Parts: sequence; C-alpha cells; structure tokens
Amino acid sequence: MTAEEFTVQIMDMKKTLYHVSCGILRSEADREDAVQEALVRAWEKRDTLRDERYMQTWLIRILLNVCNGIHRKRRRA
Repeated sequence: MTAEEFTVQIMDMKKTLYHVSCGILRSEADREDAVQEALVRAWEKRDTLRDERYMQTWLIRILLNVCNGIHRKRRRA
C-alpha cells in the first residue's frame, strides 16, 4: 500500500474513528487526542498491516487500545 492510498483510506475513516472513541471517552479533547494518536501509530506501523482488506479493523483496534490507555490514566488520577 502506498502512502497516498493509506492517506485516502484514513481520511474516509476519520468520522468512524471519532464515533468509536465517543463510546469510550467522555471528554471531546480526549476523543480527538485518541484519534490523532491512533493515526500516528497506524502511520508508523503501516508496514505491519498484512492484508489491506482488514485496514479498518486494524485501525479501530489501534484506536481502542489508545482509548483504553487514556481511560486508564484518567481513572487513576
């Protein structure tokens, strides 16, 4: 997958990613941070994606991990 294809698919999924983060995080700032962090992690690890058909699932899983991490940090504080 080229960088352009990756970027196009990410842009198409941005709204979905935000809605997924809404289910876990209460703060809008945390939601936006989670989506941004998930996109950064996905960009850095894009070579580990084995099958392009599962890109949405892969990215949502990354987002869920980021959201859960933020949620754990907020709960401890």
